[in-house]
Amino acid sequence: MRKPTINALHALQVISPSLETFLFLVVPRLLSLLNPAAALSSVVEPALECISSIVATVNSNSFALRIVHKLDYLLQCQLPQQLQTAIVNVLCALMEQLQGEFVLFMPTVSATMTKFGIANHERYEQYSALLYANMLIPKDTSRTMPLSRRESMQIESDVNHGSSGMQKLEINEDMLRQSWDVPQRMLKDDWNDWIYKFSTELIRQSPSPALRACLGLALKYPALSSELFNAAFISCWNEISAEHRQDIANMFQEIAQLPEMSADILKSMLRLADLMERNQQPPFVSSKLLGEYADRCYSLAKELRYREAEWVDNKDYDTIEKLI
Repeated sequence: MRKPTINALHALQVISPSLETFLFLVVPRLLSLLNPAAALSSVVEPALECISSIVATVNSNSFALRIVHKLDYLLQCQLPQQLQTAIVNVLCALMEQLQGEFVLFMPTVSATMTKFGIANHERYEQYSALLYANMLIPKDTSRTMPLSRRESMQIESDVNHGSSGMQKLEINEDMLRQSWDVPQRMLKDDWNDWIYKFSTELIRQSPSPALRACLGLALKYPALSSELFNAAFISCWNEISAEHRQDIANMFQEIAQLPEMSADILKSMLRLADLMERNQQPPFVSSKLLGEYADRCYSLAKELRYREAEWVDNKDYDTIEKLI
């Protein structure tokens, strides 16, 4: 069991910047691995390194008390020098993040280190001196902010300075055009193959490097291509020419009239339209067509919504009859 555990700990270290909202699940499990009875095992040190990485990359203030108490208890177990150093590294990472709040823990930690002869940890002594002098500066000051505040600042930055600056990739519109071509005769299973082909090609041609990186897994795991369809479609839709946008709109107009069209695909189109609307983007087809999609799927609430939008746009009395 040690090797899978070590591999899992390594994976957590890699994704530690994304773990802030999941700390309530991760931290208790990591602390449970710090068992003094297993202190000589190969799991304890990687667990300490993982905790240190998490503390150093995300705001873990709410778990500081539990972490410090566990580390203080471990220091009392007179562990090997290598593990003591790993424990002190976690304490230093906490000190850097908590700043003045860590002063509350210092008497307890210092007393334990003195009582059990744990001394000469240069980094801890240096951090302690800087902290008491109010000169310990975190490497990333944003980590000390609440997550909601950091997200707000990121949104403001994106608005003022553009997006993250990641270079967009080029789209081969001709290849993408071939993927949405619909053969004249299609069975239900054929429609599933068509949407899978269209989804994977959208991912392949997406200007987003993150989405393109998912292509290999999407080819092996079709459910992923379905999950990424909306994001891939919107990323390509924003970049393709007006001519190809019109081609896609015409294609959706045609398939809506086919009696053998899969209801699952129509539902996917409705979800895509909802997402585009939430992103304040005009839908890829008219409200009238979306109403027909909803009618075919027996989605009454969505049909009512789109029929009302159709009436606002066209003032067509046939729409009133459909609403009634």
